[in-house]
Amino acid sequence: MKTLKAFSLIELTISLITISCIMAAFAPIITKKLKISSSSSSPISTVKPECSKFSEDCKLCDSNSCLICNKNCNENEYKNISSCECEPCTNRGEKCLTCNANKCTKCDTGYGITKEGGCEICNKGYYSDKTCKPCPTGQYQNQEAKTSCINCPAGKYQDEEGQSLCKNSPSGSYVNSQGATNYTPCPTGQYQNQEAKTSCINCPAGKYQDEEGQTLCKTCPAGKWSEEKATSCTNCLAGYKCDGSGTITICQRGYYAPLGSSTCSLCPIGTTSSKGSASCSSCPVGTTSSAGAASCTSCSTLFENCTQCSPTECTACADNYELNNGKCELSGCPANTIEVDTGISKLCVTQYNMGDKTEFPVNVSGVKVVSTGTNCSANACCWQGKTGDPCDSNNGDYSGCNRTVCTYYAAKIICNNLNYGGRSWRLPTRDEIPLFFPSTYSINIGTSGLMLCDDEPGYGSAQCSGHNVCSGSYTGKCYAREVWSSTTLIDDSSRAWGWFLSDGEWAGNKMSKRQAYSVRCVSEL
Repeated sequence: MKTLKAFSLIELTISLITISCIMAAFAPIITKKLKISSSSSSPISTVKPECSKFSEDCKLCDSNSCLICNKNCNENEYKNISSCECEPCTNRGEKCLTCNANKCTKCDTGYGITKEGGCEICNKGYYSDKTCKPCPTGQYQNQEAKTSCINCPAGKYQDEEGQSLCKNSPSGSYVNSQGATNYTPCPTGQYQNQEAKTSCINCPAGKYQDEEGQTLCKTCPAGKWSEEKATSCTNCLAGYKCDGSGTITICQRGYYAPLGSSTCSLCPIGTTSSKGSASCSSCPVGTTSSAGAASCTSCSTLFENCTQCSPTECTACADNYELNNGKCELSGCPANTIEVDTGISKLCVTQYNMGDKTEFPVNVSGVKVVSTGTNCSANACCWQGKTGDPCDSNNGDYSGCNRTVCTYYAAKIICNNLNYGGRSWRLPTRDEIPLFFPSTYSINIGTSGLMLCDDEPGYGSAQCSGHNVCSGSYTGKCYAREVWSSTTLIDDSSRAWGWFLSDGEWAGNKMSKRQAYSVRCVSEL
């Protein structure tokens, strides 16, 4: 019995202590309620122990609301103590996921908690991290309700927070990495003429840039040049021209350009150059060149028998030649000719009939050459063949028996076109032929003489027949011992003076221009 009482006292003591603790915990609430009740003239007696009308979890209440609620709610709910009910967090905001009695503690993806405890959508340029935060510099966000920002791509940058777009790197600059907060100006020697680029462009050869952040390169001035990516220009290379257009051009043969030239200059007369030369070289002795010539030319090529010259005339001649009006002429008569002093002038006379030796050709333009016995109806004709009779030792040293005879028309063409010994040649006049004889005849016979044909042996000259048939000539006769002059008859255009040797004397005669006579050419000394 004592034991039972003791137990009842202990139990009672514990119950009282528990009630005291509960009352102490809710004292502020009860006090608040009492104050409210007092202010509303509600008696304190409204606090009642029976609170099931609100909820079975309500442990203490007044007539209007629960004061102590032991109800447990889910995380997407919060406890309304007054009603002792769990209410959804969406009451704090449509996008609120978790909350407490005072505010939302977690918003849906892309939303952030406001200062008031609700949820708001994160706008462009912002991202959600409990609250909506601005995208940092170097990043952007072009959509709403995002949980992260995007790095600005290479070529773009962003130097402000909370931006929905990145900025293009301006012309003259570049951005070569992602997430850049600024751009970099192009360095000297480079440029960029577009926006949003990841690199700059090297200035090409012939151009330069000495400033940063430029959209174009500068062109080197005339006489200057640069390599690629240059910050300045230097003198144009020797042997090249730099005309200020940004190009460099090599000088061709016959031209030159010293260091820093804007043009290629002509090599002067008497000099030449190879391709890409800085200067010209003098032509070797015996050669010359015109201005800008690609090579030197031998003086002997320009002027026969010439050893020194300018491009327009000879200035020095080979041995045995003398300079005459820029040309070289033999100081005496050339080989196979003899000098004859007419008393009026000195002449070089061909020793042989034209056509009898290779040095004295008759086969020239405008002349038809046939063999004896062959018809030739043209005006300018020559016949070649054996006209010596007999052809034996009496012919002396006249190179055998072959002879050549021609019409007047052919004779004039042949002498005017003769190129021999550096001299000009022509037919002798009617007054010059007789001056060869008789006084000079005796000294102009034989191997060193005129080699004139005669039909009588004994003079030491080559023997020739008086005539031989030359088909097609006007008379049909050929006279190898008779010679054409250049003199024509005023009153008869078809006839000209010819001369023949008879018994050591020359005799003139008026011959048809189409008869066949020997041809001798003369040149004045």
